[in-house]
Order: sequence, then C-alpha cells, then structure tokens
Amino acid sequence: MFSFYPQIEYPLAASQLVLAMSGMGATLTLHQFRGIVRRPQPVFLVLVLQYLVFPVLAAMTARLAGLPPGVALGLVLMNAVPSGSFTNVFTYLGHGHITLSIVMTCASTAVCFVATPLAIDWLTAAELPGDFHIPLDKTLYPVVMFLLLPLLGGMLVARFWSRRKHQFAKWAVRASLLPLAMIIVGSLGSGRIDVTEYGIGIPVLLVVFNYASLILTRRLAMLIGYDWTDAFTMGIEVAVRNGNLAIALVASLFPATEKDDPLGRGVFFATLFCAGASIVIAIISVTWRRMLLAREERAATTSG
Repeated sequence: MFSFYPQIEYPLAASQLVLAMSGMGATLTLHQFRGIVRRPQPVFLVLVLQYLVFPVLAAMTARLAGLPPGVALGLVLMNAVPSGSFTNVFTYLGHGHITLSIVMTCASTAVCFVATPLAIDWLTAAELPGDFHIPLDKTLYPVVMFLLLPLLGGMLVARFWSRRKHQFAKWAVRASLLPLAMIIVGSLGSGRIDVTEYGIGIPVLLVVFNYASLILTRRLAMLIGYDWTDAFTMGIEVAVRNGNLAIALVASLFPATEKDDPLGRGVFFATLFCAGASIVIAIISVTWRRMLLAREERAATTSG
C-alpha cells in the first residue's frame, strides 16, 4: 500500500512548509520586526531556551534514557528548530500576547538559519555512527528555500496586495494541511513509520519532554518577573516547534527511498511524534487557560 510514497515524501514536506510560511508571511509587517529591538529581553530568553537549553537537555535525556540513535537525533532536531507557525494561533486562542508571539516567532526563524544546523551537528555527533555527518548545506538549503523565501514572499503579497492578504494567509495555511495529512497517511501506509516500533516507553518519554519544556519555560518566565500572559506566550513558543521544517530536513537527510535505514526511521518517528504531541499539548494548555480566564471573569462579575 502507498508504494509510491517514497518518491513524493520530500516534495510533500517542501510544499507543506512553503504554503504554511507564505501564509504566515502575509500576516507580518516590518513594524513587527522592529518590535524585536524595542523589547529584546523576553525574545532573548526564548532564543536561549530554544537553541541552547532544551537542545542540550534533549541530548542529555537521550543519552541517559539510552534512546536509539535515530530517535535521539529526532528529539534533538525537534528541539533545535524554530517556533512553529501555529504558535501565533495558539497564543491568540489562549488570550496570550499575540504581538510578542509574532515577534518571537520571527526572531526564532531568523536565528535558525545558523543555530539549527550548528545545534544538530554539535549535539548529535556522539549519537551517530562514526562515518555519518550532517552536511551543513543540506540543513541550510531547506531552511532558506522552504522557510525564508516563502516568508519573504508572503510579506510581499501583504505589501502589494494588502486588501487580500488575510484571505491569502488563511487559504495558504489551510492548503498546507493537505500535504501534511498526506505525509502522515503515507508514512503509516508505506511503513515509513511504525507507531508500535519502539513500544510505549519511548513515546511516553517524548511526550513528557515536550510537556516539561512548556511548563519549565512558563515557570521560569514567572520566576524572573514576567506576568502570566507573557509567560503563557513564551511557553507556547518554546514547546511548539516548526514540525514542517523538521520534516523537510528529515526528508532531505534521510530519503524514504532508503528502506532499510533504521537511523532515518528513528528520526522520522521522533519528528512526527514530537510534532503531533506538541500540538495536542498546546491545545490542552490553551483550553485550560481559557477555562481559568472564564472562571476569573465570572468571579469578577459576581463580586461586582
């Protein structure tokens, strides 16, 4: 079943990322980029957590837990890519700081062009076979071609087609869900990923690590002195990474045509599982926050 999938996996991953980032780019302005300079502290904190703290913790966790090399690489990879385009949606739905979220996503995306390849190469060297090396150009190429250029393209659409930019953004993001669904179905149907391959322990560990990244970020932000709204926003930014970019990187580094590749299978398993888990965890976090805010509003109305 789905024997044709290996030949279309990479184009699907690339098209999914291009559509999603084009849609996000259409919602951005240069004014929002200038906000990075005006309010750098929370942005800097998120970048340190995204590209230093949690990638290192991911590598340490993988080693302590004795994860298979492919799964270990996938865990580090998912913690070394920038914030996902859905973070802004989750922040909006959870009544977070939407402007700050957009600025953080932009900053995270800008830094990833250098930070992502370096983090992957540095932190996974000990987990990979001695003769395996991740070429810097193979990690930079998808970042530039499928992330940076579509983002700029979306911004140009917003600049010269402003009356239609929101409609363009909405349909571009919606269209990106089709290749994503095809990747999931194709991966399962072609045997590219087997959800039972690693038992129950490894999937649980991946979920716990993702949840911990959200909670620890939120607690640290509040400990430093940020309010609950900013802390919620920062937690979403760190926990929900750009799974689209991660899948494109995996498809580039580990083509599905290499059927007997346990390293590639492990990376793809961890990448898809972590991406899905982060979305579910974010939805739960948003729902919980909305319930708390509604309860506070009812209490204020009653006391008033």
